[in-house]
Amino acid sequence: MKKFLLGTSALIAAGLAGGGAHAADPIKVSIEGYVSWVMAFGNQTNVSSFAGTGDRFDQIKWDGEIQFKGRTQLDNGLRVGFVVELEAFTTGAGGDQIDKHYVWFEDSWGRVELGAVAGAANQLHVFIPAATPGGGVDTPDYFHFATPGFSNAVLWSTAGSDNADIGDANKIVYFSPKFGGFRFGVSYTPEFAPGTNGNVCAATGGSSTSFGVCTKNNFGEWQHAVEGAIRYEAEFNSVTIAASVGGFWADAEVKGGVLKDYSRLAAGLSFSFSGFTVGGAFRWSNQGLQGDNDQIMYGLGVTYTDGGAWTFGIAASQTRDKDGPFDTDKLSLIDGGAVYNLGPGVDLFAGAQWAKYSGAPFFAQSSSGLKGYVGTKLTF
Repeated sequence: MKKFLLGTSALIAAGLAGGGAHAADPIKVSIEGYVSWVMAFGNQTNVSSFAGTGDRFDQIKWDGEIQFKGRTQLDNGLRVGFVVELEAFTTGAGGDQIDKHYVWFEDSWGRVELGAVAGAANQLHVFIPAATPGGGVDTPDYFHFATPGFSNAVLWSTAGSDNADIGDANKIVYFSPKFGGFRFGVSYTPEFAPGTNGNVCAATGGSSTSFGVCTKNNFGEWQHAVEGAIRYEAEFNSVTIAASVGGFWADAEVKGGVLKDYSRLAAGLSFSFSGFTVGGAFRWSNQGLQGDNDQIMYGLGVTYTDGGAWTFGIAASQTRDKDGPFDTDKLSLIDGGAVYNLGPGVDLFAGAQWAKYSGAPFFAQSSSGLKGYVGTKLTF
């Protein structure tokens, strides 16, 4: 591991230092982002029995992000920049007001990203297609159901890493140039703690830690996480193909009890033709847990755009979480809808989500519902 890191650092340093590195212009900063509003309506059965007082019929939701992006190009051709993403809403206690924040360097040898950013197995992944902004069944921004107390089938994504484990924890990421449609990426994360977004060393949302040290041998944390992924894109006879394979491995800081080394694998495939995109994806994870506690997620989706203002789509996925040899928690999810583009950066959309949770077979526990939604997304 140390030899790998030293070798990688030497290659990065050589690439960055090649030639006279002087800026032709100072770094210029731009502001981008989006804001989104949604109203959902409908009910979910059997929520009150496991999660408090149940869900109300109507609910208004909001999502948004303001992205500060800076970049310049040096006289030797090296491109340099940074990204800081600010959540455009109050995250509440334990939330992560600043999302991704990292610097990047790019040239003919590839691209390096340093900081709190998603890893290679996430960024190169081919996700299940979705039509509505923030919708779909694979890492949606809007999910209109509560996970009941009997279920561990929490909705995440089909990618090779996400906020269920590594997330945006501080890391080093390298992406190769494209070779005949192929591009690969690797990442290294010193440590992470699933579900931790605060200002701690293992935070999946990144952290400053500019003063002091990070401790080791912490129960419930993993270290030396190495991600890898490869993506292929090409066009044959007016059909665009995208395919990806990726995953990661991490060492448990404290082994024993219920914990072990963390592994995750994922793959995705899509075809685009005549306005249609059809695709699917699959992900497996051992969740860093001993015993029969694997989790898988898979799904399919299709979208269609008429070449003008309208886009339609529907997708389905299932998450299966093992809780020992005799119990599998399941989440089945379907999302479909339509989007109408009013103009540059202005979308109106509507759709519906259906979900069903099922748990321990001996008790036949289940929770399900159908919910509609309408919304708008402004992109700038």
